Amino acid sequence: MYTASALRDPSSLQTFVREAAPRPPFRSVLMVHPAHFQVRHVINPHMEGMIGAVDPLRAHDEWEAIKREYESLGFPVMVVESIDEFPDVVFAANQLLPYLDASGQPALVLSHMAKVERQGEVAYLAESFRPLGYSMHPLRTLSPLEGTGDAVWHPEKNLIWGGHGFRTDESSWEEVAEITGARVVPLTLVHEHMYHLDVALMPIDERTAFSYRGAFDEESWARLTAGFPRLIEVPESEAAGGFALNGHCPDGRTLLLPAGNPETRRLAESLGLEVRELPTREFQKSGGSIFCLKNMLP
Repeated sequence: MYTASALRDPSSLQTFVREAAPRPPFRSVLMVHPAHFQVRHVINPHMEGMIGAVDPLRAHDEWEAIKREYESLGFPVMVVESIDEFPDVVFAANQLLPYLDASGQPALVLSHMAKVERQGEVAYLAESFRPLGYSMHPLRTLSPLEGTGDAVWHPEKNLIWGGHGFRTDESSWEEVAEITGARVVPLTLVHEHMYHLDVALMPIDERTAFSYRGAFDEESWARLTAGFPRLIEVPESEAAGGFALNGHCPDGRTLLLPAGNPETRRLAESLGLEVRELPTREFQKSGGSIFCLKNMLP
């Protein structure tokens, strides 16, 4: 459901979010092995000056540590092998939008990547799901859409916060709502270093999220403050520079946080969260961190 009238004032938006249907929890994780990960082109500001700068062994160790954390929290990890043709396919959040269809069966909305360098990743990754029985739904309009990089699920709700402005087109959200049956609240991104929503918004539970005001226009920030009664702002140095908001709280209790963000850690611990810091320096050279490196599967 994509209802423009619900977005015009805070009280209507609060009701729109509160009355969204419950969503079953995600049960497993998709990750793509980093064997061929490297910065070979510049398609975002973080890649400037980083061509060839990734240490493959260190990147592998960082990726393995993230995988182990998900497994330790009870989330089995499905690993897809990488391919030399697509060095960025390791950022598995972007190519697909997994959901449960109306009959409760797993399904995928297929992305249409904004950058030509990444467009082939979608079919490559989707092929891994064919034996698993997932139904697959490309956008009819082929408007840019970058999966869960811009589609961030509200915890426990069948509602998507939909980022747009850099990689995803706002027009895509109406079709996403039609395909998935989820409610969608669009948010306009304005900070060039935070070009996906998953580096600008980190939900914790149904009422709580971390974010950064400078990532959004005024109207979008008002929507977030209405949708999350406890919206906690982190400093720009950690949001834009440290990828603090690209952490992930998969169970409402444990925060997997990119290392080197002490204020975000302090704020999370003040809420009673268990914080597990993970180094992601090699992947940050390409513009991603923990959330970017996985996709949650129903």
